[in-house]
Amino acid sequence: MKVKLEPFGERLLAKRMSPDETPGGIIFPDSKKMVSLLALVVSVGPDCEWVEVGDTVFFGRFAPFTLPLEDIEGIEDRSEVLIMNEADVLCKIVKEIENDN
Repeated sequence: MKVKLEPFGERLLAKRMSPDETPGGIIFPDSKKMVSLLALVVSVGPDCEWVEVGDTVFFGRFAPFTLPLEDIEGIEDRSEVLIMNEADVLCKIVKEIENDN
């Protein structure tokens, strides 16, 4: 059964990006494994001011809650799905810059 989730207030729903999906393959060390701290925003609550659906955002390592659901509308692959407060977003990628080297 597929479910549709609607975040409340300043919460947002995001799909954790794997290192091969991230701009430049950005990954950060997390004790014993490499974990991406980048996510693609797939849904936002009505009170979110700075984050929109489709934004790629950096978030704090301990900020999100991983949802234990697999079939969520708007997420076709089996990505790790996160819910977090807008305040947990550290920044968003607004432009990728080509390397001139």
